[in-house]
Amino acid sequence: RKGDMNRKIALVLIPLLITSMLLGMNWASAQPQTLKIGIISPYGLPHGELAAGGTPAGAELAAWDINASGGINIGGTTYYIDLVYRDEHCYPTIDPDGARASVQELIAEGCRIIIGGFRTETTGPIIDEVLSWNTEHPGDEVILLINGASTDGLCVDWTQPGNEAYRYVFRVNPVNGTTLFSNVLGFLVGYLIPYKLAPMYGATPVSYTHLRA
Repeated sequence: RKGDMNRKIALVLIPLLITSMLLGMNWASAQPQTLKIGIISPYGLPHGELAAGGTPAGAELAAWDINASGGINIGGTTYYIDLVYRDEHCYPTIDPDGARASVQELIAEGCRIIIGGFRTETTGPIIDEVLSWNTEHPGDEVILLINGASTDGLCVDWTQPGNEAYRYVFRVNPVNGTTLFSNVLGFLVGYLIPYKLAPMYGATPVSYTHLRA
């Protein structure tokens, strides 16, 4: 009977011990985490102002939607987005050093994803600063998502050999200035002028295809 009593005690204590062990383990990796995303935008211009509906406003809407939907699940861990804002320093004057400083501040605050770069004059330094950090800190790279600066030189094919340093640099809208201008001009001369504006003013539709050359 004493053995039966010991077994009964063991059956009670073992589950309690296991429960206690589980509760005492470090489950931090499974707890919700914060994913900091840096936003660099031109303060003072509509593109960079939250109230004007620029890049910060779009980021706020996306972050709110993602967080409200339960965050992002990465490897079994839930991450909620926390946006950190910095000035691109391209208005009213161009300040490349200021743009670099903004990148440094975002990285120091824990941002490993940065969205920004509107003016070419400041996007170049932003890219350089990100590449410099990634070269010096392998395994702790920063991802840069450019959302402006349509200059041709910033739209090169970075996937070619010799451009490995750009593997963490992406363009949200990879359209260079030449292509953008050609598309606008094509819309004007191929459709808007001959088929909309000309008939509106009583003119005969005219072909402007010779302007494409």
